[in-house]
Amino acid sequence: MKTSSTSTFKLVFTSASKKELPIAWIRGQGYPVITTKALMSGGISQILRQYPNTTVLFVITGVGPENAKETAKIIIQYLKPWAVINLGTCGLNSKGPKWQPGDTIFPAFTLGPEGHHIRCLKYLPFPSPSNLIRVKEVQSLPRSLLCRDSTYSSFVDMEAWFQHTIFAEHGLPFCCLKVITDNCSSTTPADYKKRLGKVVWQVKKLLGFLEPPSSPPDVSVIIPVHNRAWSIKRAIDSALCQSLPPCELIVVDDGSTDRTADILKSYGDRIVSISLGRPQGVSAARNIGVEASRGKWLSFLDSDDKWDKDKLLHHARFMERYPFLEIFQCDEIWIRKGKRVNKRRYHEKKAGWIWNPCLERCMVSPSCSVVQRDLLKKYGLFDARIPACEDYDLWLRISRHHPIGLDRHQDVIRYGGHSDQLSMRYPAMDRFRVFSLIKALGEEDDPLFYQRIEVEIQKRLSILETGAIKRGRLGHAAMYRQAMKQVKRKVLDERQYLFLLAGQPRRLQALASDRST
Repeated sequence: MKTSSTSTFKLVFTSASKKELPIAWIRGQGYPVITTKALMSGGISQILRQYPNTTVLFVITGVGPENAKETAKIIIQYLKPWAVINLGTCGLNSKGPKWQPGDTIFPAFTLGPEGHHIRCLKYLPFPSPSNLIRVKEVQSLPRSLLCRDSTYSSFVDMEAWFQHTIFAEHGLPFCCLKVITDNCSSTTPADYKKRLGKVVWQVKKLLGFLEPPSSPPDVSVIIPVHNRAWSIKRAIDSALCQSLPPCELIVVDDGSTDRTADILKSYGDRIVSISLGRPQGVSAARNIGVEASRGKWLSFLDSDDKWDKDKLLHHARFMERYPFLEIFQCDEIWIRKGKRVNKRRYHEKKAGWIWNPCLERCMVSPSCSVVQRDLLKKYGLFDARIPACEDYDLWLRISRHHPIGLDRHQDVIRYGGHSDQLSMRYPAMDRFRVFSLIKALGEEDDPLFYQRIEVEIQKRLSILETGAIKRGRLGHAAMYRQAMKQVKRKVLDERQYLFLLAGQPRRLQALASDRST
């Protein structure tokens, strides 16, 4: 088998039996279905010829633990996707009206025959349907359970955990979706056959995101602006002149006192202009634009940047190829003080599960980003309390649980080096990132991720303290020491760290002194 497909398939769905999948419908949408046996014998080459642009693959594993494990090993060796989702059926091993055959469950853990847990993805790596039932676990057994047994979990299957053990060893994200078909009784085989039609119907609903849209995506463009009369026209014109126009362009004037308002009026009804009476910050301005927008997709543009004319057209084509993504970005060109500059290697944009690089630095540019409205609102929008690095904060939250795509077209020109950038306005901006990391720490329930965040916080606070002492800013240094002590004591209430966001040195010193006594 050739290994050139390692970067092709980003989502792999597995199913024990072809009877459980709407195969004709899946292939009709342009996605391949293959058996493990065919996969092992080189069938992937034929798949790539028939479906050259596909990023989704369905694999039929065969029933039982050994088939499940064998398929997992093949996927690890040859496909290396972003995530694997096991679609299948399960039995209901409990009494009561809470669940019933026909329900679809989304377990937080898989459980082995001896009771060993493995954590699944917290969220699906594709738009989540509304009819899912979140449950604690599904337990995988080597054979069907033909009578209820209280020593096992409420939900039992024969594949998920056995696959998951292989994927977990290699760090490949995994989750499963199970349709309940029976009540774990002597009639289980007959009940399974009787409900197969319901299973196929449910799976088709779960995969509804694969259906191509009947029209181009409706994208709302949101531009926040404050006192940028010198650049706002360039930004607006680049959005209005798109070869695939957005459904609307919303410009939020964040209390400008220069000629910005006059420029916005000159566009008439070509834009939606929202004027804030007083400056509320870039996060609040973006959030107000989000609330006023109507598009399914949101695309942000900073007032000092501009887009290539085909940016939204490229995005529409990208969405067709990656229908499961809820957030992605394009690449960009950097201009500083009128000259193009090359990015360092660690600034190169990445695709997939990029939480680790997002932990170290902001890896998503607002002007490059495209995100589904529902996903953005699920994560609470931009944190308006943070004066700067607000994008680092949001992308860190989202990338923890969702893959982020990368359209490699360089469709954004970012202009830097001018005096009114936020990075020029605030000293020691890493304190804002520390606040974001502390928020993330308070929300984290995975020990490995928790430890990684904790180490990053202490590293950044130590650097901040050293820098403050070097510059004679003893009040700042005391503040950072106080934050380090609180983190070590497991103080996870983010409100106890608001002093990191304060702007005036005297106030910082007073706050730090109050907390150190």
